[in-house]
Amino acid sequence: MDGVLFLPPECCVDQAVDEFQKEKIPLLVLKYTQNTQVPSVGYEQSKAGYLATKMLIQKGHRNIGCILRKDTLGKEVQKGYATALFNHDISMEQDKVIAVENTRDDVEIVTRLLLNMNVSSIVCQDEMIACSVYNALHSTSIQIPKEISVVSAKDSQICTMLSPQLHGVEIPYHEMAGLGIEKLINNLENGGKTEHYTEIINPILHERASVAQPPLGKSGTREKIIVVGSMNMDMVIKVPELPKDGQTLLAYNMQLEPGGKGANQAVGAGKLGGYVYMIGRLGNDNEGRVIYNNLVQSSVKTDGIVFDKNAMSGRAYINVAPHGESTIVVHRGANQNLDVHQIHKFQHLFEGARFCLLSLEIPEQTADFTLAVCEKYRVQVMLKPAAISHIPEEWIPKIAYFIPNEKEINLLLPGDRSIEEKAEYFYQKGVANVIVTLGNKGAYIKNQQYAGYVPSMDVEPLDTTGAADAFISALAVALCEGNPLTQAVGFASCSAGISITRAGVQPALPDHMLLDAYQDEIALLSKIREER
Repeated sequence: MDGVLFLPPECCVDQAVDEFQKEKIPLLVLKYTQNTQVPSVGYEQSKAGYLATKMLIQKGHRNIGCILRKDTLGKEVQKGYATALFNHDISMEQDKVIAVENTRDDVEIVTRLLLNMNVSSIVCQDEMIACSVYNALHSTSIQIPKEISVVSAKDSQICTMLSPQLHGVEIPYHEMAGLGIEKLINNLENGGKTEHYTEIINPILHERASVAQPPLGKSGTREKIIVVGSMNMDMVIKVPELPKDGQTLLAYNMQLEPGGKGANQAVGAGKLGGYVYMIGRLGNDNEGRVIYNNLVQSSVKTDGIVFDKNAMSGRAYINVAPHGESTIVVHRGANQNLDVHQIHKFQHLFEGARFCLLSLEIPEQTADFTLAVCEKYRVQVMLKPAAISHIPEEWIPKIAYFIPNEKEINLLLPGDRSIEEKAEYFYQKGVANVIVTLGNKGAYIKNQQYAGYVPSMDVEPLDTTGAADAFISALAVALCEGNPLTQAVGFASCSAGISITRAGVQPALPDHMLLDAYQDEIALLSKIREER
């Protein structure tokens, strides 16, 4: 034969080239290759990933997920995705880039994971992955592109058959083949003298109907949330009533599950798509490993966690009555060893953070140093005063969001003053926002703009144990998404309301996809009134 135009599989480019060269047959490869011994006309798959991601960024998206196959082309698409983010000063978060097998179920599971990270758009390696993403989104009534945008790094006729029609990046094969034939014939007519070159054909983005500007609150990168607090293994004991002095009760159920206010708040924020770092201390035991793994599975960054060889993991013994009321006894364990040295070691995590969620089941000097670090890095502190009866006077002005429940604020300020007067006391002492949670009576907000009540969600409680953690984690995430305080409080109240209808604490914390289905309820819970 006079010459060969060759479109090789990825695995054997060099081997095939060697075989043709042995037979002295002029060859042109229709694929981008770094083999300089053979002329080629091709495209770089990374440019398709780059083009798709760049287009989303130009539309205003910054929280962008990516679904790939576990193959060489997937790695190239990821390279282009990462380059586009880097060129636009957006940090690439590895947990948003997920490689899958070929099954539709895998893609649909991954789509839900990305939704829980609150992404505003998804880059798919090809149109078949995009089809599975469409199925997952349609099954949860999420509208494309109103609520989320989708783009494929490979175009085909399928993209025009979807509803809405899918943005896709076309690889111009006709142009490649035409240019390849032209170059090969030129080599043959040149007396068989082969030029060694690589012609790169640029892909073309076809804009259709699957991409729009991101919804309000989803355009920016996730603002960092630091959680400093306790991590426990909770022993949840179901009892017919809360025990009284001298009373012995028979439990009708008991279960072990990860808990602790710090871990609960970190998991709550992580499940809602928050960009969360946990700083805390675990025992080097099985309970510690279970707690740690649950944090990782909830997308919590665990850089600030230390395993303590000299202490057991903290434990909490929780009695839960039939109507959801609970009492808690905590053994701090390794939490007691969360010291100033550890906070100092990981203080770099506070740089650029928006919030620090601080709970007080840790040593007082550690909390004091954490407040100083937050002040240094201008991080706003959300503090729930659990497990204390006194708060140091110098702490109060360093707290941006003070969130006691009714019992806690009455313990800190005993006497006949009303909730409004006690909230006013902390506001006048320097707290920017005082939010007193009042159980089924809602919450009271006091700051420069507001002084009033918001309602609670009307639900039948099953277990109220983690309601405060659900509230605080959701409040932080909602504020990070750019929502005003009243809307964020409504979002937090809805999260707390849903959590108390479920058993346990961390398993009961809702994800963003579930809360998005309660927009009407959130709007009602966001309305402030002057009286209860």
